[in-house]
Amino acid sequence: MRRAAVPTASPTTDRRAIVRRATALAVTSVLVPPAAWTAALGASYVGQDFTCSAAASAGAPVPDGPLGTFLLVLNVVLFAVVLVAGALGVLVLGVPRAATTTAQRFLATIGVAAAVLFALGIVLIGATPLVLDTCG
Repeated sequence: MRRAAVPTASPTTDRRAIVRRATALAVTSVLVPPAAWTAALGASYVGQDFTCSAAASAGAPVPDGPLGTFLLVLNVVLFAVVLVAGALGVLVLGVPRAATTTAQRFLATIGVAAAVLFALGIVLIGATPLVLDTCG
């Protein structure tokens, strides 16, 4: 029985795959941090507004424990997402210069910087309920 020839990848095919993968990672590292920050800000606001409004309209005390836990877990998870996005940018910057384009390296650098800035924003959003009254 004859075996079918296994196609081998050519250097140009490998380079195209690396370029596509690096582009996808660089773009992801730029787009994910602001999206995660927006989600943290929006979900924190909606969670607090809904809980505080419901408690006030029912005349019940505000459930600070569950609300604080929700906000803390939400912001920790989104902080981790931003760190992963920044790590993707660092991963692209770790690829040899010959395998990436200048635009990819630029996007990866912007992605790492965005991850740092938006991670700080998420920390500030998450720290607010720990310092201030959630419904005050």
